[in-house]
Amino acid sequence: MIRNLEIVCKVNDSLREDVGALKRQKRKLEKVIKEKDNDLETIKKKLVDSKVVLKKFGSQSEKLDEILASRRFEPRHRGFGYINKA
Repeated sequence: MIRNLEIVCKVNDSLREDVGALKRQKRKLEKVIKEKDNDLETIKKKLVDSKVVLKKFGSQSEKLDEILASRRFEPRHRGFGYINKA
């Protein structure tokens, strides 16, 4: 009976050590998850900012195309600001 009790105590001690190790591992993993979540939020903010910049660039590019198209030389234009190359 005492022998069985000693074995049970050793198993319990071993299990306590395992539980402690698992708790430490859990804390480490929770820390990693928190860091990854923070990284994800930062990346999401950068993505939103990039989309805004691209949208502005696209609309400005269209405006620039319109300006350049309106400034093309047409031979019928005469007067101040136009150069006669004929």
